[in-house]
Amino acid sequence: MSNGSAENQSRGLDATPSSLKTPSQSPSLPSLRSAENTPRQHNNRSKSIHTAQNRKIFDVKIAQLPLPLPRDPTQCPLFCCFYAEFDNRAGPKIVFQSPKTFMDQEIQVPAERVHKLLEGAFEEIQLKTGGNSTLEQPATNHDQGVYTSGGNSGLSIFDSCKDYIITGNELTGTVINLSSHEMHVLTRPTIIHNEAYERNSFLFSVGFVLRRSSDPRPFQPIISKWAQSLQHLEMETRFLSNLTTRPRVQSLLEQILVSLNSINQECNLAISPSCVLHLRHFQPPRTPAHPVPDYAVPVLLLRDWRQCQAFFDWDLSIDWCARHIDGVRNAKQISEKAEVDIEIVRACLRVLKHYGVIALCDMFFYSNRYETTEIAMRLLAGKEQRLLASAVEHAIAKADASQNSPEVSPSLHPAPFSPGTEGSLGSSSRTTDRERMAQSNPRTSALPHTPANEVLWSVSLSRREDFPLLKAAVADFYSLCERRRTFGETWISLVDGTLSARSLDWKRMFQILDHRRLASFGVVHGLIRRVHRFPRMVRLQNATISSTDGVGNGGTSRSQSSRPHGRATAMGNKRKPPTCSKESIGAKMDGRHCDDELVCEFQKSLAELLEIVGEPVSFILAPSR
Repeated sequence: MSNGSAENQSRGLDATPSSLKTPSQSPSLPSLRSAENTPRQHNNRSKSIHTAQNRKIFDVKIAQLPLPLPRDPTQCPLFCCFYAEFDNRAGPKIVFQSPKTFMDQEIQVPAERVHKLLEGAFEEIQLKTGGNSTLEQPATNHDQGVYTSGGNSGLSIFDSCKDYIITGNELTGTVINLSSHEMHVLTRPTIIHNEAYERNSFLFSVGFVLRRSSDPRPFQPIISKWAQSLQHLEMETRFLSNLTTRPRVQSLLEQILVSLNSINQECNLAISPSCVLHLRHFQPPRTPAHPVPDYAVPVLLLRDWRQCQAFFDWDLSIDWCARHIDGVRNAKQISEKAEVDIEIVRACLRVLKHYGVIALCDMFFYSNRYETTEIAMRLLAGKEQRLLASAVEHAIAKADASQNSPEVSPSLHPAPFSPGTEGSLGSSSRTTDRERMAQSNPRTSALPHTPANEVLWSVSLSRREDFPLLKAAVADFYSLCERRRTFGETWISLVDGTLSARSLDWKRMFQILDHRRLASFGVVHGLIRRVHRFPRMVRLQNATISSTDGVGNGGTSRSQSSRPHGRATAMGNKRKPPTCSKESIGAKMDGRHCDDELVCEFQKSLAELLEIVGEPVSFILAPSR
């Protein structure tokens, strides 16, 4: 019996005396051996062996996965990834970080030093992942305490912001963004309450150090997901507090540093055979575009609308309105041409503007005023040669052999184009730039006039020879735009020689360049800025204005805005223009409505509106936003 008891104890059986056991409770030795060899226990042993083999195979395969190539250190948005804990004896400390000793650098560390640390860390990580496994790393001295500062005289990065890395219960579970000097320190403190820990709680924090010029918002969900995953692993498997598994955090931080600094900015972390974490950097959504006014002129940024249809499945209303964009018509004219309600046209153009399909410019008149920008001055200094060449290609007047051919939808890329129309709103007359300028200003009668076909034929023959001169003329013209002169007056001064500029044949340049395309290209690319005039009557008759029917504080009457949505099937459904009376026009000339808005609403030129008012009017000049 003694041998049997010893054998039973060695097999893990109950060591109850045999005198107290019933015959059914005292199995014999053959029965024990037969119980070991049951099919169920044999299957359990085979499953455990199979699971262990799969785990080893998984570790080997993950270890062989190469990391993506990081970008140049000068272009990396992520400087450092770190893991910190609250030590019950030493207090807050950095346990793991990549690059190593980064958090011990001075808070005023220069960018060159940061780039060298990143370059050294990338080389070390690539060498490490090329040979050994990244899952199993031997315990290093990173877990032995705070890194040495290396003789830094000032406060280190960790000492400067450690109060925001390991925080109290009030800030745990939230993402903290501390922007200081040339970096963003993004942390996510976490606390786990459990009686198994020394002080019934376990405090840790993960963090990123970002470049100051980078947007920290896309990294906030990444660091939150990373911290929550570590929290769940600690609660389930003691991943962080176990001395065997915690060294893996260092290799995970290195993978995050390299992957998020790559071109794809995507990271796959194989924490264990049963836990794989996917992290990816997503750009924040675009800011919604501003509402589109009725007088704004949309211009396609691609050569053809059919190219946009290949990328997006547009709404039917957007597709229909976009087919009427030609770079000349404003939103109100598109509404009339497409027979679509103006509210729908505004919404469609706003969507296209949000996705970068179109750009908005102003209605072109020779009475428009523009002012130059810093980009135009760089253009004049020869620092933007590519942009200058594109401007010349876009502004060269091109037309078909027939003047009655339909107009090609222009874009801001060099493409064949037939001169557009800029007549009065609602008019379909096809007058040329020079004819419209002569009508608007008597001084233009002295300008040279050449038939359009002859001019275009000469341009096509001497385009290569005149291209350097055209570049100089375009650069000079953009740099000479001022708010005290109109667009037409600038051309007149150049042709007459009264404006100091390069000694060029400005009469020929006047004939070659398409003036509307020259202005629209400059506005869209920021070379010139439109300066609007806000007319204001000197003597306002408040009593007459307040009694005006259908006119409010810059709005329209209820009858004008109550038209049902959708395409109009009859001419009677179209919105009628407002009455061009002295009172209605004077109500709008209060200094809050620009010249383009008045011209678009009353469908008359500003000179005609001032003639109808017949009273002194002062102008407020303000650049467009």
